[in-house]
Amino acid sequence: MRLSFAIASLLVLVGACVVYSRVAGTRETGVFNVDPPTPYFHYSPSGAIRGRVLAVHGLNSNKSLLNTLALGLADGGLEVFAIDLPGHGNSDAPFNALRSRDTVAQVLEKLGPETFVLGHSLGGALLLDVASERPVKSMVLFSPAPIPIGEIRADRILLFEGEFDPGRIREFAPKVRAVAQGTVEYHDVPWTGHTGTLFRPYLIEQTTTWLGGDPRANNIYRRLGLLLLMSIAALSLGIVLLGKPAKPDRAFVPPAPSNASRTIVSYVAAAGASTLVASWIPLATWLHLYATDYLIGYLFLTGSMLSLTAGRLPLLRGTVLRGIGSALYVIVVPGLLVVTKFTQITLSDGRWWRFLAIAALSFPLCWADEILIRSMQSRWKSVATGLATRILLTAAAVTAVLTIHREAGFLLLMSGFILIFWTAMWLAGEVVYRRTKDPFATAIFMSLVQGWVFAAVFVTT
Repeated sequence: MRLSFAIASLLVLVGACVVYSRVAGTRETGVFNVDPPTPYFHYSPSGAIRGRVLAVHGLNSNKSLLNTLALGLADGGLEVFAIDLPGHGNSDAPFNALRSRDTVAQVLEKLGPETFVLGHSLGGALLLDVASERPVKSMVLFSPAPIPIGEIRADRILLFEGEFDPGRIREFAPKVRAVAQGTVEYHDVPWTGHTGTLFRPYLIEQTTTWLGGDPRANNIYRRLGLLLLMSIAALSLGIVLLGKPAKPDRAFVPPAPSNASRTIVSYVAAAGASTLVASWIPLATWLHLYATDYLIGYLFLTGSMLSLTAGRLPLLRGTVLRGIGSALYVIVVPGLLVVTKFTQITLSDGRWWRFLAIAALSFPLCWADEILIRSMQSRWKSVATGLATRILLTAAAVTAVLTIHREAGFLLLMSGFILIFWTAMWLAGEVVYRRTKDPFATAIFMSLVQGWVFAAVFVTT
């Protein structure tokens, strides 16, 4: 039965990948010869070109985040160039706001004055700054970051904001409309966060029409449906490959069953103390990750404090290899097949050593999680406690950013992603633990996946 399910999952995964490759459109990679050299994706329409678009992503993002949007625009006849800003994605240059602004201006000069521009968050802010000095025909902005602006030399502006965008971003929209020389079409998108507007099919169709394309030929729903099918098949296959639930490891001696309330109090105390210490002692600045050095140091301190109350380490066993193998599977199969359609998950030069460093710094907290929470006798109590502590860890980091560590303020925009990622990781760890009964293997799995994702996504300086 398990073999049949594994074969069926594999066939569905391969079939969905093949079908997706046929409807995904034409995307080529390249590098603009500007200073610094700028990697890009080039999306070509299948028919006549109705216009050219320069697409610029936001802070702590990359060109892959615009993939769904860019493919939808290309379906409608628009040629799209999506670039990596310095410090992001495949760019080898360190991040700097002024350097990023100059990069956008240089690429726009190469593409020509008839080019439409599209930007999300920081990308929108950079385009607004460029448009204060040179004219732009049409500009599409998704939740642009607030910047000082005197005028916007754009004939037309299409502006989207999510209902759950941060307050400062929502307050910026009236300022854009006040100084724009041309017309501004504004849309407040309900039930949408900071990046959600990039993935709404009807907004992609609306943008295509506004830029002069034909939305009737789009394959947005088909792509998203296939990606969902690929995700389900990949996760199902991974669970089957892990095997049946294992029996508890007798070599491992856990502490006495922990009380959920006492455990949560311990996490609150450790997180609170860590936010203060991490603000005074910059433990992870050597990672050179824009503003997120603080987050990594905070996680290491929290985990170290909590690990003092954890049980002893068991001897390495075969199940540890299953933990490592599970991490590799998550990174390679769901990661490279599905996640890369939304954000970069591969590691470019300069990110490999950060992956190992972040994984090592993440391990103490992952280990404490396994001993103090996952080992609870009640499975549902451990899951609920684990999810509650993810919320508390995120809340403590956000509170510190708002009060003490304000230079890392952009983490507020990342807080939703971080919470969703930590929640997904906890649930994935639950699957690994139930099939290995080895807290060390599960902690290895959690730290490796977190190290890889953080190293791939966070901005280098």
